[in-house]
Amino acid sequence: MIRQDAVAFVYAQALAEVAQGAGVLAGAEEAFEALVETWRLLPEFRAFLTAPGIPAAEKRAVVGKAFAEAPPVFLNFVSLMIDKGRVTSLPAVYEAFCSLRDRATGRVRVQATTAAPMTPEQAERVCASLREGLKQSIVLEPGVKPELLGGIRLQVGDRVADGT
Repeated sequence: MIRQDAVAFVYAQALAEVAQGAGVLAGAEEAFEALVETWRLLPEFRAFLTAPGIPAAEKRAVVGKAFAEAPPVFLNFVSLMIDKGRVTSLPAVYEAFCSLRDRATGRVRVQATTAAPMTPEQAERVCASLREGLKQSIVLEPGVKPELLGGIRLQVGDRVADGT
């Protein structure tokens, strides 16, 4: 059996290559982010796309209307995911897509978890320190866990620096 993350990577790589070739990579990324946010925030949307009783053509039509501004390459990609029964993999494919884009552009995503929200100044100091240490562009993903007493927990991929 093929692992889910391997399938997600294959689909993400295919979208990235086709969108890059069509010159719409940024637009595809933007549309993909909006689609996944809608997926996460609206259980009705997710239920509609995953319902086995709803024809694929109807699902494609709804996605086409909801994301009419998206590049055709992206809409074709989502249609393919619907047709192949892989629509539940959309969030994983998006994560793989972002990972590919980050690698290609020299960006590193860092999850920073603190007890209270960081101020913009604190976030910038963390980014500056990480930029200097990692020698890469940083995308900070702040998170809050009130149960922490203080400090910061940083995670880059599977590496963790826990200063809480």
